[in-house]
Formats: sequence, structure tokens, C-alpha cells
Amino acid sequence: QDLGLPAAQLEPLEPWFIAVQAASVMYMKAGLDPKTGAESILTEAARKSGKSITAFETPEQQFTMLDSTPEAEQLAGVRDLAHNREEGLAIMSRLVDHWTRGEADATGRLMNEEMKDTPETARILLTERNVRWAKDLKARMDRPGVVFVAVGAGHLAGDRNVRELLEREGLRVERIAY
Repeated sequence: QDLGLPAAQLEPLEPWFIAVQAASVMYMKAGLDPKTGAESILTEAARKSGKSITAFETPEQQFTMLDSTPEAEQLAGVRDLAHNREEGLAIMSRLVDHWTRGEADATGRLMNEEMKDTPETARILLTERNVRWAKDLKARMDRPGVVFVAVGAGHLAGDRNVRELLEREGLRVERIAY
């Protein structure tokens, strides 16, 4: 209610959806603008340059993954947002600071650390996706052409991150400052 989200309207929704909505509202009220995030900036730059844009997953696939996370972990996320809002904002501020300074490893480590209490969610949203993405990227790299790939920082650090999985396949991975 403090965020302006009416509890009665949220009641029929899945906890993961409530958490995503609440976090989005909380971050916007704290002054974070989604238009200044990496995805928005890179998408706009690609469009202006006439580059084609593809994705590893459709929104429907992402919703299915979120929905497949354990309900107990989803509820823990909602409770955490409700009871530890200031701590959540402080962590987001640290993430933004790391990312702004180009500290992708520190950003990824912090994101992965924040998921330690939800191991099944981390497995579904990070580890399993990293493995799939690395296979897809390896297959794409076996074809000619130039490819630019951007993934969230949480996929670049921690156990079985995309970078590590690609390097195991013999690929050279290079972070490009943008």
C-alpha cells in the first residue's frame, strides 16, 4: 500500500508478478529510470544503427520461468520487499554504482549474493539459462558474421556464468565498455 499498489487487486496475482511490480514501482519512486538502463540504451543504439535485434527468450518464456520458481521463494521475495525496502534500495544503489563504474564482476557477484536465499530461483533464472545461452552462443559463433551480445550482469559472475561456460568451449570472451 505504501507504494500505491492496492492489495485487493494484487491478491489474485502470482507472488513473482507482485514482486516484479512492487520492485519496479519502488525503484522508480527512488528515482531510477528504466529508460537509462543498459537494455534501453543498447536497444536504442542498435535501432539507430540499423542492427537486427534478437533475444534468447520470448517474454512468454520468461514469464513461464518466473512462474516455475518455487512459491515459497516467490513469497520470500514479496516479504523481503515489504519488510526490507530500505535495504533493497541500498542494494540497488550499490548495484547501480558498480555498474556505472564498469565493475561488471562486482555487480554480478552482488546480484548472485542476493539470490543465495532462493537457490531454486537462482538455478532456474541464472544457472539453467546460462547453460542454454552458452550452447546457443557457441552454435552461433560457429557461423560467419559479427555478433554483439549483451546479458544482465548476474549472468556474468558466479558459478557457471555465461563467460566461464563460453571460455570452456574455447571461445574468447571480451567485455566491451559502452
